[in-house]
Amino acid sequence: MPLETIRELSFSGALENEASLRAALERHADGLAAEIAVKQRLFLELRAYIDQTSEEQNIMTTANASRTKPTIVERPAFTVTGMEYDDKQGSIAQFWQHYLPREHEITHRVQKDVCYGLCISGSGEDFRYVAGVEVSPGAPVPAGMVTVQVPAQRYAVFTHTGTVESISDTFSYVYQHGLEDNGLRRKPGIDFEYYDARFTGPMDPASQLDLYFPIV
Repeated sequence: MPLETIRELSFSGALENEASLRAALERHADGLAAEIAVKQRLFLELRAYIDQTSEEQNIMTTANASRTKPTIVERPAFTVTGMEYDDKQGSIAQFWQHYLPREHEITHRVQKDVCYGLCISGSGEDFRYVAGVEVSPGAPVPAGMVTVQVPAQRYAVFTHTGTVESISDTFSYVYQHGLEDNGLRRKPGIDFEYYDARFTGPMDPASQLDLYFPIV
């Protein structure tokens, strides 16, 4: 029974009996509870559908980026100067916001519009990440920055298409399937992200960058 109907009956004297009024209100409350339960179920179903669609989209983005056959390249040794990630700076994506305002301090750049994200694995679970640019050998190192020598190496290069949040998905895919599916074997060394003019922003799903993996 709608609440407005209960009010009308009460004003007309049809529900002068307290027990009748309580019973009407309880029936109204039961009706509201049933409506809420239905809407809650619909909400949960809709939320599950949205989450599933989002997950499927992420999988498709990762698959599209990673299943492309990699390019095999030989690169000579080069030097990168930049800033080293500290987990106190939040995520690696947030860390880039600390690095970029200081990038202009680095001199003797080799390529003007190219940046690197070096992934350096050490013993055990040691991991270093350096955001920087390629510089000429012997270039000065600004205060608070580091220099990394990347040795000459043969690489498998995969192109990642998507937001920076999904880069880890592409890395995982390459480690678990991408190299092996293409008959390649990873070699210990420095993996790195290569950002050039194709990288159009961290949240752009059409943005691209290359991922380099040392191979034997």
